[in-house]
Amino acid sequence: MSGDNKRTYERFKGTDRRSFLKAGTATIAGVSLAGCSGDGGDGDGGDGGDGSDGGDGSDGGDGDGGDGATPEPLDLDDDVQAVLDKVPDYYPDDYGQTLQKAKQEGTLTFYTSHFGSFSESYTKAFNEFCPFIDVQPVNLSTAKVYQRFASEAAQGVWEPDVIHTYDAVALSQLNNQGLLMNYDSPEKSHYADKWKSEDETILAAHYNPYSNAWHPPEMSDPPTSLEATAQRISDDPDGWDGNFAMYDGQLSTSMWQTMLQWQEIYGEETMKEHVSTLASANPRTFWSTSTMGEWVARGEVQFGIGLAQFILDAYIAPDFSSDEIAWGPASDIISNIFLGGYQVVGEPTNPNAAKVFFDWFHSPRGQIFFTNTWNMVSTHDQVAAEDVESEYADLGKMVHSNISDQTEFVWGYDTLSKAGADKTDLKSWWYQTFVGGG
Repeated sequence: MSGDNKRTYERFKGTDRRSFLKAGTATIAGVSLAGCSGDGGDGDGGDGGDGSDGGDGSDGGDGDGGDGATPEPLDLDDDVQAVLDKVPDYYPDDYGQTLQKAKQEGTLTFYTSHFGSFSESYTKAFNEFCPFIDVQPVNLSTAKVYQRFASEAAQGVWEPDVIHTYDAVALSQLNNQGLLMNYDSPEKSHYADKWKSEDETILAAHYNPYSNAWHPPEMSDPPTSLEATAQRISDDPDGWDGNFAMYDGQLSTSMWQTMLQWQEIYGEETMKEHVSTLASANPRTFWSTSTMGEWVARGEVQFGIGLAQFILDAYIAPDFSSDEIAWGPASDIISNIFLGGYQVVGEPTNPNAAKVFFDWFHSPRGQIFFTNTWNMVSTHDQVAAEDVESEYADLGKMVHSNISDQTEFVWGYDTLSKAGADKTDLKSWWYQTFVGGG
């Protein structure tokens, strides 16, 4: 830990973090990510702490204790050994020490933009794997996750141990500001470079396929791309007027990244022409994919563009028969948003518990859980097609094959976070197009 953050942290070191947070909410609530300052701590290893908490230096990660001496190995409890027996065989020999320290910490808190039933499902799955860590999720919107965390961290308040946000650009900014720990996880080598930052932080553990959804009684031959949709609207403007749904006219993370895909495919000017044609047909827009899916399934609109596949699968399909709603991949809305993985923060209060959660999430065990439960596609090199057993496995594999066969998968971290696109300008244009009337 260094600079202003160290001074601030030392100042509040004896104060309960949650009490300080409540007292300081009014001060920090309005601070945006772009306006944050401070270097966010030293990351993994840190300054080693003062050794007063048992010698693992949790102030700055995994320091060696105040006097620099190597601590004696801890005896492993039976329940710790039971977890150790379940980790992959490529984990280091001393991983049991991390688990034993995690048990001593006993808890971890994370901020997530996953919605409640989502975070509840994997919290339960993690505790089936590791029952001695009390996981405390805080569910926030995507924007609030990084704004709140960055604001707190800039003032030396490290409220969560782990953080998650969908937004590739926001996650990249947090990493570049030094607010995330560059944890040398044993899972790192099992993710290709295109899913990681330049410092090899795993930023895209999996992605969810995107689909267009349509109402079969009204549409038997849906358009398969942005260009084709724009052409259909031009050919029959009255038939399409108000008769389709467009995900989020205010441009959430999901549509922001989809828009960048379109820009890569068509070029900015052509993409804007196509999107303006969509806007001219007055699409219904809403931020909730489940709400939009119901519009399609009930026949309120004939077509929906940019619907998240896993929400359709999990929340819409069980309530409607196959002749009421259908969906499939489009040639230029082929994927993702990629889903950023959970990250250990720069100065976690419970560093070992945070690392154990990080490792589980990014391991084959955690990724197979996500793949099967939420119909996602994992980027871990040991999660194979035969590991996918969900009801919608064929659809998931079909989309994955579609991506692989057509083109190199370019919509991950490299394109969306490193391209240098200005989100603010594009978001303003998108909002004006769909909400402001052009």
